[in-house]
Amino acid sequence: MAKKQTNLVKSIILIVLGVVSILAFFVTPFFKATGEAMGQTNTANFNMFGVNKEDGVTSKIK
Repeated sequence: MAKKQTNLVKSIILIVLGVVSILAFFVTPFFKATGEAMGQTNTANFNMFGVNKEDGVTSKIK
């Protein structure tokens, strides 16, 4: 009985990992595109995090 349960847990974990990886595969380009669009239209968001968009180097906010 205990062995059956561990197999079930393993399969559930594998399924969850598979779903997460598929979601990440589809969602990452979407977020990248929106992030780039936001960066082009609104640099204030990047300045809030202390990111210098000109040279791409993160610098501390003065």
